[in-house]
Amino acid sequence: MKKKIKTISKIKYGEKFTFRVVAVLFSVILWLIITNVLNPNYVKTFSDVKIEFLGEKLFLDKYSITNKYDDTVSVTLSGRRNDLIKLNSSDIKPYVDFKDAKAGKSNLNIKFRDFPTNAYIKKMSISNVSIDADKNIEKEMNVKVHKIGQIEGNNWAEFKVEKQFVKIKGAANEVEKVSEVAVVIDITEMKKDTSGEYALEILSKEKSLTKPKVKLEIDKVRVDTIIYSKKELDVEIKLVGKPKGDIELVKYEVEPKKVLVSAPLKELASVKKIKSHYIDLSKYNEIGENSEKLVFLNSNTKLDKEQNPIVKFYFDKKIEKVFSVPISKVKFNGVNKVKIENITYPSFLKFKVKGYSTLIEKIKEDDFLITAEVNEDTKGSFSLPYICKLKPNVDDKSISIEKIYDKITIQLK
Repeated sequence: MKKKIKTISKIKYGEKFTFRVVAVLFSVILWLIITNVLNPNYVKTFSDVKIEFLGEKLFLDKYSITNKYDDTVSVTLSGRRNDLIKLNSSDIKPYVDFKDAKAGKSNLNIKFRDFPTNAYIKKMSISNVSIDADKNIEKEMNVKVHKIGQIEGNNWAEFKVEKQFVKIKGAANEVEKVSEVAVVIDITEMKKDTSGEYALEILSKEKSLTKPKVKLEIDKVRVDTIIYSKKELDVEIKLVGKPKGDIELVKYEVEPKKVLVSAPLKELASVKKIKSHYIDLSKYNEIGENSEKLVFLNSNTKLDKEQNPIVKFYFDKKIEKVFSVPISKVKFNGVNKVKIENITYPSFLKFKVKGYSTLIEKIKEDDFLITAEVNEDTKGSFSLPYICKLKPNVDDKSISIEKIYDKITIQLK
């Protein structure tokens, strides 16, 4: 009896399913074997990949980052060998977005754009970038000049900075560390005025070699170096206007008459006098003494220290006063051999005196010196001319004397 062989078509349904499962499993196992042999799992590390910082420039307009932070990251990827082997560092695109940053401490997560397919991050050297930020401020500072050395003789240097003030910008705590912005100029070999550009230096309040991390609006500044010297000059004052009313300026005195001044060396040789400002006399309206501090017009000429020159004014007005002097005060010259028997006219001599009030009010009758010359050969009654003047202690060229009586009538014996 022949044994019957089953064909697939005659295999029962349950047997068919089992057969299919076995076939699938065999295929999977075969695929895994082939994959692991020909395209196994693979690990690849990309070192020091540059991190892109989005919005950094906009952030740094308002804030300064005060710490050092990483700008690269090392990334280790896992995946199939065929997928990873064709990747290079340019395919890894890490970035940090500064929109999440703020003043103080911030941890900014590292993200990736266009990440490779079929690749997975296994390890990263850092997962975020840590920054410390401080708000930016601006501060305007005066440019100082520090000199090195000394000029020969009694001369010295002064400096004119073209841009006297400059702005510094940076984190608030860094700006506060700045003590001054300065230039350093060596004057040792200078014998004449010079001009040049000098680098600006930032000096710190702290005794540290580390300079504050701030930015200057400019790096250099032009400085004119002017050599000065000293000289003694006469003081010249300028008067305008007249005192009010009938007041007159009698005289004025400058104290001291000479002053020690300093001026640019190239100009000092031609300077003979130092000129004051214009003094307006119309503001004075009283008799007496007044004084005024002098201000000088020579812009480049400066007074040496501890000198305060002033001008003293003496104001007065002219008056007229009549003096009566007894005839007995007259001194007759030439009466050794003759005798004055009688003075018939006048009994008093009168004089009209004109001059400044302060001088006129001091005059007394004893201050008049009256003399007359008598001819010894003359006898009888006649009129005699006389001379009248004041004693030297009260006399002044501003005083005039007018005789009311021109002659004295006397009788000689």
